[in-house]
Amino acid sequence: MNVILWVGMRRVKRRKWSSMVLAASSAPIRLEVLKLLSSSGPLSYTEIMMSLQLNPVRDAGKFVYHLRNLMDAGLISLDRKTKKYGITELGGMMVKLARDVDEYVESKGGRLLVRTSRLTIEEFDRGKIVNSLVTEAGAPVGIAQEIAGEVEEKLIKLKTKYLTSPLIREFVNAVLIEKGFEEYRHRLTRLGMPLHDVARLFEDRPALTVTELERRTAHSVLKEYVLLNGVPRRVADAHLSGLIHINGLSEWTLKPDEVFHDLTVFLRRGLPPLDAPTSFGDAVALIEKLCFLTGLEVSRGVVLDSLNVYLAPFVESQDRRVLVEAFKAFLRSPGLGGYGRTLTLSLEASLPSYLKDVEAVGPGGRKEGTYQDYVEEAQTVTECLVEAVREISLKRMPTHVQVLFKMRNGVGERLAEKSLMELASKYALPYFAVCDVEEEVGFTPDGLMIGVDRVKDDLKGYLRSGNLGTVHVNIPRLHYESKGREERFFSLMESSVKAAVEALKSKRNALVKALKGRMLPLLSGEKDPYFSLEDAACVVSFVGLNEVVEARTEKPLHVAEGARYASHMVQFMGKLIKELEVSEELRIKLAQRSCEEGSERLAHVDLEKYGKDALRAEPSSPPYYTDIPLIPLSRKISLSQRVEAEASTQKNLDGGGLAVIPLRRVSVEALCGFNGQVLKAGCKAYTYTMEISHCHRCGFVSEGFLHTCPSCGAEHPIHLGRASAILQPTHMWPESRLRSSVNWVYHEL
Repeated sequence: MNVILWVGMRRVKRRKWSSMVLAASSAPIRLEVLKLLSSSGPLSYTEIMMSLQLNPVRDAGKFVYHLRNLMDAGLISLDRKTKKYGITELGGMMVKLARDVDEYVESKGGRLLVRTSRLTIEEFDRGKIVNSLVTEAGAPVGIAQEIAGEVEEKLIKLKTKYLTSPLIREFVNAVLIEKGFEEYRHRLTRLGMPLHDVARLFEDRPALTVTELERRTAHSVLKEYVLLNGVPRRVADAHLSGLIHINGLSEWTLKPDEVFHDLTVFLRRGLPPLDAPTSFGDAVALIEKLCFLTGLEVSRGVVLDSLNVYLAPFVESQDRRVLVEAFKAFLRSPGLGGYGRTLTLSLEASLPSYLKDVEAVGPGGRKEGTYQDYVEEAQTVTECLVEAVREISLKRMPTHVQVLFKMRNGVGERLAEKSLMELASKYALPYFAVCDVEEEVGFTPDGLMIGVDRVKDDLKGYLRSGNLGTVHVNIPRLHYESKGREERFFSLMESSVKAAVEALKSKRNALVKALKGRMLPLLSGEKDPYFSLEDAACVVSFVGLNEVVEARTEKPLHVAEGARYASHMVQFMGKLIKELEVSEELRIKLAQRSCEEGSERLAHVDLEKYGKDALRAEPSSPPYYTDIPLIPLSRKISLSQRVEAEASTQKNLDGGGLAVIPLRRVSVEALCGFNGQVLKAGCKAYTYTMEISHCHRCGFVSEGFLHTCPSCGAEHPIHLGRASAILQPTHMWPESRLRSSVNWVYHEL
């Protein structure tokens, strides 16, 4: 027992100590004083009176009497220097005793029952709050007990008969904030959706499948988790404030964005329970299963690189019709694509030099010469796939699968270009990428380019690897904050890029744990990881480049002055990223990527903050910033100007970009001729887009957004087009782009 307690009780006989202490704390006003000092710490005479809402004139005499009783009993003490009263150890024991009694009485009275997150109903137990504070928040036991006691008092005073775990947690967090324990409050945050938000999802259920409803609710919780615990606080604040946009936030700590498959691994050894394929049909079926399983472990997409080359040894002497039907069955598979994930079938126009001497994997996983022996078969595979896509499109366009055609040195060689251009002119389906014949490089549909290159002293590949994640920098925000000052603008750009890289680094660290813990069974592999984190790229992208160029130079991006300023910005980011690549030990690419959700979110955040000064991609439409295409389709510029502007920007992006070229009423012959002009301009990746109506009844495809089918008269045909990089029905477009599309300009050749 401390000295002060001895002094306060020195005249009291031992057998009367307990009686005196109990008597001193029995008056309600004295017990309130003890609880107040226990929770708030030392207070002055005036502060105690004000906290208890006592009248300094009317209640002064009685209050002095109560304080003297507490001091004589050794329950409180007075610091003569500060003139403040504090609770003693014995006083703290009495507060705890009082709370224990309150808890016992309340629980026996049946008034404090809690509906827990474990779907049970239990009596309130203050000890569980203490345990949560210690285990979840890392709070010391003493602080945890103090907080739990105060929360219990507040709950008892409410006299509510309906307590839930979330409500109790809210009270705990409120008390933590009152006491300045912000870090403990942060760790104790509960994740979940408000009841109203979930109810709205159920109200919208006719427009949502059950799977989609479940996905949205789960993603809501995961997004909160990532922002609270998956990335550093500074990065979370940058995302929430609109400085950056973390793409695929809900799966940020769980999955990589994209995987580039090495098909030889699975064609050689099979994919359990499937053995190594012995025929072309078996090989396609195995690839279908591979795509389905991979789709569960990536957040953005799967790329089957050089698909026609790797399938060539399985062609043998099979009839072309067999190959076409195998591909049609593959394209009809319901397990491909979906929920924002893309499946890219990447085809080689000519055999890359680095594959010529590679041992070919044939039926049964056997070695069958080299891939140089199967050049004609590779072309046959391409032709059969194109034919399968064309036939499927007569009923329903396979927008869930992206066909990408790699032209090496711009030459299609013996490929039947006319059939591919027919897909482009009628269905706007294929994507085109350009690279050298010896260049080992893969592309995604939105133009992301990852190849074999050197980082520091290491040679990095891309097969059995891919892209970990993408973060977009909000360039218009830098324009607003810099207020016209160039030095400030680029300083903010540097800090934004660093925040993006910090987010990417946190994702890499999370995926190390995910792969080691076999959360991603396919990518983790059996013994050695299939997916190489060491080779994987991280991508920094941007939105609003076009708007900022116009705002800062008063010139459009497609003219010389605007193009120079755009190049200056992109080169600045590229140089900074190369420096960070070394210092952070990450493989980082700067790319122009699709960001439909982020471009709209960031524009709305900026509109709320900056009002009429906020920039827009389309001044007369709902707010969004440009991503892909680089220049809004509403701009009335020539096709050559658009293509040259895209090509000029792509030259400064080591991670690539995609030129979207809007056309109408185009013939196959005219498109073949124009395609040469695009290649000459220097675009590394591009696609053609147009307005398409596809009849859900007869499958007839016509140009333009029509209200009825010209063939069978059915109403409301499906409207398709590109809001950004991916061809999809317009009902899946962001609202801002759907409404602005009435002003988009499509060109005749």
